[in-house]
Amino acid sequence: MSGEQEPAWDVLGAAGGVRLRGLGTGTPLVVLPGMEGDGTSCVHVVRRVWGDLQRRGPVRLVLVDYAEEQHADLAALEATIADLLRRVVDEPAVVWGQSFGCLLAASAARAIAAERLVLVSPFTSLPTSRDVAAGLLAHIPRPLYRATATPVCRWVFGPARGQEGAAFLATLRAADPGDVARRAGWLRGHDHRSHFDGLLGGHAAVWFGVRDRLIDLPAQLEVFTELMTGERSPELVPYAGHVVLPAASVDFLCARATSWLSA
Repeated sequence: MSGEQEPAWDVLGAAGGVRLRGLGTGTPLVVLPGMEGDGTSCVHVVRRVWGDLQRRGPVRLVLVDYAEEQHADLAALEATIADLLRRVVDEPAVVWGQSFGCLLAASAARAIAAERLVLVSPFTSLPTSRDVAAGLLAHIPRPLYRATATPVCRWVFGPARGQEGAAFLATLRAADPGDVARRAGWLRGHDHRSHFDGLLGGHAAVWFGVRDRLIDLPAQLEVFTELMTGERSPELVPYAGHVVLPAASVDFLCARATSWLSA
């Protein structure tokens, strides 16, 4: 919306450090962002898709902002999110997950009986090297974390160019390494395939960045190909890393997702 002021988010509900933020009215498009929690990993994509879908009918964008949560484990966070969404979403919805948020999206989709499910950069487990690095975060002093966050994240998450990439990297630099380590600890040593079992039929779409270095991409492509029981298979987003950037990647995914959600 060049030249126009961005509309302000409404707060639709809050509990346990989780806030539901909303834009517009109509069919809900519920977004579960990556581990940063506030949406900077994916809102640059989802808002464009939301705008395109609104040309076909009213859509309410619902962002699940969990940046300030302090839950003891993944199940507790999922329960808080599910309870909030049940209060707000009372009609068939689309649920969109990004990265770690794909686990949250899977449980949310079951809680509100989602009509469609979009997963971008999902994973059932992380490589051992990523697990080890995440475990070290709890012991890294904040100044060192902030000094190394940008180069490390550029390498792990792939291309992060432009205004959206700068915003994502700034969010990661500002994060509390203890919070990042706590959430990453929920993944260490676990295979979360059961989150997606029986969920990825014809009403689900899955995309991976072709340059994703956070996950074991060949292995996760194989896992999600097996999990998808409909006619669709996972698709690759050209040029993208774990986060959908640069601009050409955003254009590609927005066009494909809008087309599929409009069908």
